[in-house]
Amino acid sequence: LTFDALTDGIFEGFQSMVFALAILTMSYVLKRVGDEMGLTPFVIEGVSGVLSKGMLPLVIFLVLAFISYTTASSWGVYAVAIPIVVPLAQELDANMWATLAAVISAGAFGSHASFYSDVTVLTATSTECNNMELSFAALPYNLIALGFSALLFLAFA
Repeated sequence: LTFDALTDGIFEGFQSMVFALAILTMSYVLKRVGDEMGLTPFVIEGVSGVLSKGMLPLVIFLVLAFISYTTASSWGVYAVAIPIVVPLAQELDANMWATLAAVISAGAFGSHASFYSDVTVLTATSTECNNMELSFAALPYNLIALGFSALLFLAFA
C-alpha cells in the first residue's frame, strides 16, 4: 500500500461519513431544542390520559415507522425519539423492552422500506439497480414485516 493510496483511502472514508455525522449532529441539536422547549413533559402530559401502557409499543412502532419511512432516517429517529419514549414508558409503567423494541423495529422498517434511505441506496448501488425499482420490489415484503410486527406488538400488549 503506497502512502498516496493510504491517504486517499482515509479521506474517502471521512468523506463517506460526513453525511451520517451531520444527521447525528442535527438529531442531537433537535433533541436539545426539544429539551429546551419541554417537549418530553408535553408529550407525556398529552398522552398519559389517552394511551394505555399495553398499547404504547404498538402506537410507538406505527408512528415512528411512518416517520422513519418518510424521513429515511433511522438514526435520527432513534436519537430524537428515545429520550421522549423512555420517560413516557416509565410514566405509563409500560414494558420498557417492548417499547424500545418498537423504536428499533420502526427505525429498521423505515431504513429498509424508504426509497431514499441509506440502506436502499447502498443496496441499489452495490447491486447496480435503480433505488426506486429496488424499493418497489421489496415493498411487499417490508409491508408484510410491518404488519406481522404490529400484530406481535398488539398480541403482547
